[in-house]
Amino acid sequence: MPPRSILPALVCALLALPAAAEPGGIWQTWGLLFGEVESGRPAPELRFEGDAPVDGSRLELRDDSRRFGALAGLGGELEPTPGVLIFAGVDTGLVPIAPLTDPTPTRTFADEARETWLIRALGVELFADDGRRWSVLLGKQRLTIGGGLLVDTPALGADVAFDDALFGLRFGLWWPGRRAVPRGWPIVRAVAEWRPDLFVQVRLFGASTRFDGAQGRALVEPAVFTGLLQTARRLRDALPPAWFADDDPPPDPAPDDEGDDPLDDVLDCVDYAAEVTPWWVGLEAEALLDGHTLLATAVVGGGATRIALDIADTCPRIADLAERIVPPRRFGLLAAGLDARWRMRLAEQLYLGAFAVAASGDDVSQGFADIEDFTALMAPAPLLDRPSLILDGGLGADLGERPARIYGYSARGVLGGGPTALLVPHPAFEIDLLAAPMWAGAGAGARFYGWEADGAVRWQPFEPLIVRARGAVLWPGGFFPGGGPWWRVALTVEGLLP
Repeated sequence: MPPRSILPALVCALLALPAAAEPGGIWQTWGLLFGEVESGRPAPELRFEGDAPVDGSRLELRDDSRRFGALAGLGGELEPTPGVLIFAGVDTGLVPIAPLTDPTPTRTFADEARETWLIRALGVELFADDGRRWSVLLGKQRLTIGGGLLVDTPALGADVAFDDALFGLRFGLWWPGRRAVPRGWPIVRAVAEWRPDLFVQVRLFGASTRFDGAQGRALVEPAVFTGLLQTARRLRDALPPAWFADDDPPPDPAPDDEGDDPLDDVLDCVDYAAEVTPWWVGLEAEALLDGHTLLATAVVGGGATRIALDIADTCPRIADLAERIVPPRRFGLLAAGLDARWRMRLAEQLYLGAFAVAASGDDVSQGFADIEDFTALMAPAPLLDRPSLILDGGLGADLGERPARIYGYSARGVLGGGPTALLVPHPAFEIDLLAAPMWAGAGAGARFYGWEADGAVRWQPFEPLIVRARGAVLWPGGFFPGGGPWWRVALTVEGLLP
């Protein structure tokens, strides 16, 4: 954390930049109000009683939530001398409005300031343009890999790039996330771009990174939580009865806890530790052809993973037994993903199209003993906005940290697509609609997530102000037993400040 005196100095320096800018400098201040209400989100429930098989595809709890907050920021860029571009941006992060937010938020503005220093962008780009543009970029800025299928988040790092009219090459090293002091391992990425004309761009990209420690555990947790239960059952059955009577596990049960399954004691002692080294190679294409807009990203991934039991320090006598029953496992990664969109202009105020999204999944609900390759698609910090419920995107999704994740519920993947429509009854008013059936990509039993429908409205009543609203509802299929529809509505009011 920086000394307290640094935060005011950073803000003062950023506020002083516009005054020092050349006439060509661009600086803006902005504000945003955000509100979101969600109901019926499926959530996992593990039942530890008894020895019935666990079906990890069943999510039985339903969560409701409300989020309300405000944000203010300042940012811009200037070119003090030819070949030097300075850019900077700070914002408050989404400051929760506690009385309206349920449950009361635990993350405060002080937490945001301590972890991010309020910096969203800060850096310099050095370049030379003599028909071929060479550039070096250092600092923090928004990083996108695979059109958001893999990464779309602020990141700290460096890029070296070469561009001419037809081709471009870019190499970089980036730590994704909003934190001012990076943690974990960086993403190494390379991009080759081909621009045959003004209306077509094709990019070949590759990236690689590593997850371990808390990041590795958090990444694999959705995939392994039911497998961990099966492992704990095996340990419980192999442990001598005396183990549950001493202080190796947590202290003896309190009187009101008598009769609890000894499995709970074992679960207090064990967790999974993971070391994941994934890589990805993909292709992006953008084209505007005779009134048709095409956007597509395809990616394949590979790498390796090591999964082992992590035994709590309070349970040393279980370690040797766990090593024999569940030895560490190494296996490969093999996954694929696709995000494709098409839109055509049908009339002056009407555009029709379609989208498809797919991410491979896997089923390790019974553990990793028989896994040769883990086939669920991992992503360091993805952000896809449609369909917003199943993909956890949509309005406001970029206002917080985007953690690494595995696609699909319990790492089961995603498969779906459907029609889209854009209505523009007035230049200042747009309505965007979609509907799609969505499935899990892997797993035994029912795979149908359900039907999702999204609607988004954008209204600009006057130049500095934009109002956005989005609603989404998912009518659950067989994957989510019981319960009613899952829905979310969100609203933002954003504009430039004087």
